[in-house]
Amino acid sequence: MNNKLVNHFSRTLIILPMMLLLLFFCNTTSYAASNKNLEKPQITDITKANDSITVNWTSIEGVDGYKIYTSENKAKYKCIATIEDPSTTSYKIKGLTSGTKYKLKIKAYIKNGKKYTFSSSSPAKRTKTEYGLSKGHFSCRKYSINWNTSIWKSGEADAKWGCNIALHTKERSIWDRAYFYISTIETYEKLKRKSFDKKVSSFIKNDNENFHTHKFKRLANRKINGKTYAVLHATDPRWGKNNETLICQSGDDLLEIHCSVYDNCANPEAKMHQLKNLLPAIRVK
Repeated sequence: MNNKLVNHFSRTLIILPMMLLLLFFCNTTSYAASNKNLEKPQITDITKANDSITVNWTSIEGVDGYKIYTSENKAKYKCIATIEDPSTTSYKIKGLTSGTKYKLKIKAYIKNGKKYTFSSSSPAKRTKTEYGLSKGHFSCRKYSINWNTSIWKSGEADAKWGCNIALHTKERSIWDRAYFYISTIETYEKLKRKSFDKKVSSFIKNDNENFHTHKFKRLANRKINGKTYAVLHATDPRWGKNNETLICQSGDDLLEIHCSVYDNCANPEAKMHQLKNLLPAIRVK
């Protein structure tokens, strides 16, 4: 057998299995189809919390189940649940982000072996989770913040009145932790139309007149995510050396962000660096 014939035969042995494999996939991957005659479900009620949404829908006769789709902040829809019991018409979507916009829709389906036949989607419903604390996230009407839950642990949180959240790192000893706290400062009516610098000066003056004064020294401003922050340092010995307070404007009011580490911390410079790395995660509204 000459070399040309051998080469031709070898190429045929390689190409033929590939063609058969391609034909197999073309004939077996189309498992889903839509049926306009299949009645589509209707979303009847939505109950929202800070980290979950419970959705209810109409029951469709003769189907095998439902699929639930969500879209977060205008992203593409994703199927987040398959309901295999056709009598079920309610589902709680967990692990959501607080203060976040979502869209929901539902499809009914009939299953025949591996083939699914879907109804059209229900009309999309828009909703928004409540402000508050969810895993690695806090939101309120003034700001939101994300953090790495393997490093930071949340403490006090109030999304309704003070818009405050306390975080600290997870060291066992309280002396080795970094502490982070955000709160809202409502400005007096007469200051609402004043400049940012005048509001900061008023904040420092009021603090100096307080029994628990920090004796703030104002340092240079800092830009974070395009937002101007006034940087203050508490000089009163009661607050230690390793501290920093940042003030920024949110509407007519101010946000106070306090970062601190105990002076006898094992590595205060590294802890202060951790605190500074958390600041870009704040989104002021």
